[in-house]
Amino acid sequence: DRKRAEEQLRFQAQLLNSAREAIIATDLEGHILYWGSGAEELYGYSGEEMIGESIALIVASEIEEAEQARMRLVHKTGKWSGQYMKCRKDGSSFWADTVISLVTDQHGQPCGFIGIDRDIADRYSKAKRLDSSNIPDAASCEDEDISSVEHKPKNVEIHEILEDFEKMKMAFLDRQQA
Repeated sequence: DRKRAEEQLRFQAQLLNSAREAIIATDLEGHILYWGSGAEELYGYSGEEMIGESIALIVASEIEEAEQARMRLVHKTGKWSGQYMKCRKDGSSFWADTVISLVTDQHGQPCGFIGIDRDIADRYSKAKRLDSSNIPDAASCEDEDISSVEHKPKNVEIHEILEDFEKMKMAFLDRQQA
């Protein structure tokens, strides 16, 4: 039984590491417990660098308050999905499509979070061009499903988080210019 359980764990770990998306697990305080190979590729940090570190390393500092609000929402509702800016090791930022779920222990008590990130910078840029022109650019949209890019939040709580984020971003930019 023990050998079968170990094989099952190895298989599950291999499944996670085979995913192209960035899969990241944290404890309730945001310390990274799992950093998949997709996360290594997307963010540029190795698993060894990130295990034990704060998830804040990949969140733009000007939206940390919005990130905290997002995590409170996940803790309350069990999940969140949407798009927002993330940061790579080299300092560059990009638009990510993110799904965050609450993880519970065998007793149903919250014990952490798992997130899946996908770089959508190209799709986001194409969608913004479509929004501004209302005329699809066939060359830039060829074989690309941009309909999945959400432009408006699905519920009021997320909308409020995004409004707060925009306010913080504007305040940050104002301070930078001053």
